[in-house]
Amino acid sequence: MSRTRRSGVLRTAALRTPSSLLTLLLLTLALFSTIGCSVPAASLKAGPITESVQKGIRSGKKTFSHDGFDRLLKKHVRASGRVDYAGLKKDKAELDKYLKSLDTANVASLNRNELLAFLINAYNAYTLDVIVRNYPTDSIKKISKPWDTDFARVGGNAVSLNFIEHSLLRPRELFDDPRMHFAINCASIGCPLLRAGAYTGKDIDKQLDEAVRRCLADERYAKVDGDKVRVTKVLDWFKGDFDAKYGSLDKFLVKYLPAEASAVVKKGGAGSIAYFSYDWGLNDTPKKK
Repeated sequence: MSRTRRSGVLRTAALRTPSSLLTLLLLTLALFSTIGCSVPAASLKAGPITESVQKGIRSGKKTFSHDGFDRLLKKHVRASGRVDYAGLKKDKAELDKYLKSLDTANVASLNRNELLAFLINAYNAYTLDVIVRNYPTDSIKKISKPWDTDFARVGGNAVSLNFIEHSLLRPRELFDDPRMHFAINCASIGCPLLRAGAYTGKDIDKQLDEAVRRCLADERYAKVDGDKVRVTKVLDWFKGDFDAKYGSLDKFLVKYLPAEASAVVKKGGAGSIAYFSYDWGLNDTPKKK
């Protein structure tokens, strides 16, 4: 789930006095404080993997087994959503075996729900892979271009994590289900919790609902704060996806928040929504001292 900070550029013909330099500095700081993080727009891109996904959505009938990944997640993901990366690294061969199955999958043969689960699991599995290959680290952002490199292979195609997220999962022409933002995990504490189990086509709707409700029931990701409800920054970055699907972000939140927080948003509307800052620390299990 790529979250890359924009760099603001202010140009000036000349800085003639110390006061003008101070003004420029203050303007630059203000710019950085308001810009925040930017994410790529959802964009349906032509290509073999996109065509395979489209074909599967139209006429796919087959299923796909994520049993190997399910076992790894149940073994190494804790109830808190934290991941035992040191333990997972020891099981790298099992992770590699699952990744190979993603590469050799006949994507066009899978039905719509199977494809949605397949791509969510693929994103999560390749994110775990890039962490394990660079472990130990304290943040995915310490790794060079983890979202933009075409190291992930699905259905015989080399793609990036950004491509899976922004060109396969997010476009409304394909799945039109922004709940996926609560399912994919970017290996960071600020990200919605990683599920301790694989997503499956037959249960994907129920599992996505559970992922949303589980996250928004956790005060680390949604909390009443006076006359506002502070929620995960992910909902700020992808507000447009929720607006398009649900009419507005506040309508989505009223449906999924716990009762007290839902009532606050229902009363205050969009103005009642605030956001937590995002924690890019690795969602690793705490180490014993």
